[in-house]
Amino acid sequence: MGGAKVQYNGASYEAKWWTQNELPGKADVWKLIVNTGQGTTGLAAPTGVHSMKTTPTSVSLMWTAPTGATQYEIFSNYTLLGTSTTTSFEVTKLSANTSYVFTVIALDSTGVKSQASSPFTVKTAIEGGAGENAGDHYPEWDAKKAYVGGTKVQYNGASYEAKWWTQNELPNKAEVWKLIK
Repeated sequence: MGGAKVQYNGASYEAKWWTQNELPGKADVWKLIVNTGQGTTGLAAPTGVHSMKTTPTSVSLMWTAPTGATQYEIFSNYTLLGTSTTTSFEVTKLSANTSYVFTVIALDSTGVKSQASSPFTVKTAIEGGAGENAGDHYPEWDAKKAYVGGTKVQYNGASYEAKWWTQNELPNKAEVWKLIK
């Protein structure tokens, strides 16, 4: 139930909405309130998680760093895939033509963790082809998603590229989008 507070791994969390079987610190439903011994965390979650390249067996992830972050943990389905000290990570050993959901958690120099980023879903390429974020086939524009400069999308049969950060601005109407095909 939203508002419920729990203790997990030495930290206090509050549920944003009803939840069941979602681990505090790993799922978006949980808001970190206090990390015991560390005080209230001011570390924001990473934003703008996206992929600049997909192959049949890999995805190149990138994101925007929150202030104070020194390291990142990259997850898929609550499983830690690895860590990075930069705002990018190459996920390998994936299956072709398969959708994956990724989240990123930021850590500061004392080990305090942020909440998880918004989930990012991407489909790997088919064998011998390009993935959703390569070639002429881009993901369909979604009004609910935030896009960073350079992100390419499909909208009404045309391809567009974001010039800068945007959300909920129609690609065929807003100055932020450049028609590329």
